[in-house]
Amino acid sequence: MTPSGDRPRWEIAQMDPRRARALATEIEVSPLLAHLLIRRGAADPEAARRFLAPSLDQLSDPCSLEDMGRAVQRITRAREQGERVLVFGDYDVDGCASTALLVRALHAFGIEQCDAALPDRMSDGYGLNPDHVEAAAFARISLLITVDNGVRSHEAAQAARERGIDLIITDHHQLGDTLPEAYAVVNPMRQDPSHPAYHACGAGVAFRLATALLGRPFGTDLAALGTVADVVPLVGENRIIVAEGLRTIGERPGIRALARVADLDPATLRAEDLGFQLGPRINAAGRLGDAHASLDLLLSDDERESTRLARELDQANRRRREEEARMLEEAEALLEAHSDHPNSIVLHHPEWSQGIVGIVASRMQRRYNRPAILIAMGANGIGKGSARGVAGLDLSAVLAECSDHLVTFGGHQAAAGLTVESAELERFRARFDEAVAQAMPAFHAPPLQIDAQASLTNIDAGFVQRLAQLEPFGHGNPAIVLCTMNATLRRDALRVLRGGHLKLVVEEGGRAFDAIGFRMETLAEEIQDARAVDVAYTPQLNTWRGQTSVQLLLKDIRPAE
Repeated sequence: MTPSGDRPRWEIAQMDPRRARALATEIEVSPLLAHLLIRRGAADPEAARRFLAPSLDQLSDPCSLEDMGRAVQRITRAREQGERVLVFGDYDVDGCASTALLVRALHAFGIEQCDAALPDRMSDGYGLNPDHVEAAAFARISLLITVDNGVRSHEAAQAARERGIDLIITDHHQLGDTLPEAYAVVNPMRQDPSHPAYHACGAGVAFRLATALLGRPFGTDLAALGTVADVVPLVGENRIIVAEGLRTIGERPGIRALARVADLDPATLRAEDLGFQLGPRINAAGRLGDAHASLDLLLSDDERESTRLARELDQANRRRREEEARMLEEAEALLEAHSDHPNSIVLHHPEWSQGIVGIVASRMQRRYNRPAILIAMGANGIGKGSARGVAGLDLSAVLAECSDHLVTFGGHQAAAGLTVESAELERFRARFDEAVAQAMPAFHAPPLQIDAQASLTNIDAGFVQRLAQLEPFGHGNPAIVLCTMNATLRRDALRVLRGGHLKLVVEEGGRAFDAIGFRMETLAEEIQDARAVDVAYTPQLNTWRGQTSVQLLLKDIRPAE
């Protein structure tokens, strides 16, 4: 199997000039910015103003969530009676941020005896189980609160009842056929999909519980961290939380220390920094086994301890990247031996880490534009795998078609986890490939969504700063993508940098811009003889040696027609 050669089809949004001018006049912005707001659903003046100035007073009442009142009532009683409370989280960024947020909130609320616990990815797997409940009972916990997990923990809920422990579940994952029998289950998925918190992450739910307890927003920065890292849609209330959280997140000692080891300025952190720089470092400890260093970092108020933990997580991330590179190389080699299934990628290896297979599955999926499953096969003949889908394919539905060959599986449309026995691997591989072909008979690269066509003569630093009013960008609110047609390519400036990055210069009307396309070396040959090119890009400010200029981050480039 070779990497997908499909080039994306450009879908250029057409501006409605009359509509854009009307909104632009009403809210005093440029017609282009008005067009971009309309594209993002902020089509009337009030919605546009709220989009451009997100604030916490725009958030819905947290007590509108089912069982929130019961949860607050029970935690209040725990404070009054001096009970011992345990917050049980998860090992990823969202889980650690949720845990730290709620622990801090409970302390602020007056809970004096509050402990925190996380599962071990390798030995425990995901979520609360009866063994964790037994450990809580041994520690004389009388109230156990989950964050970012628990909505399918029926056996653990039963164990808690038997041990006399009240269980409050706060989660955001898909509901099962029934809810666990807990004291309260706070999960936005219990609401109508139109509810403003419906797409909250685990830290977003913990933030709402903290806000309901304290009567004021609490832990917005940690909620922002979890929201970005968990890749929930960055729209509506999620976007508000991230926008507000970014204002103060650099003030937290642990985040400040982690930003410094990542060579970032803590005072100017952006959503992309949380997602691509800080998030992977926080995730690294959990991927390699024990996530407590990540939790300790987010709970720390001590500069020296924070610096030590940040360095520890940075080293763990380096080891994770080395392991990921090795696994990717092995996956590429294995793929050559399994080219008889052209619609999908299903690979396994006895030495792969189950904490990293998901990352490599994502890499393989993007490279080959095929659904990809990578499985860490244990010595006991049981494999733990991570699956990543492609646009237009419901991965969970496809796995359901193959369930006879699986021990367990779970997830959603784009990503899933599964357990499979070695004896069933080949049958599963064949059936999965067949099911993918039936569900999606032809694969094409997803279209490149372009917000508007623009002239390079209109782009300068002020223009980029005006576009920044639409931040924070992320899943559901992507960075602005523009295109310029028939731009002149300076062929003498075209080169491929180390790492396969394409560097070039394009110009129009006397305005020239440096442009870079990460991992786009394969396009160099296609454009090297072109006098003019069509370019799709995100304009951004780039500072080098104290000088700031506009740079174009390439999304695609092709010879002009």
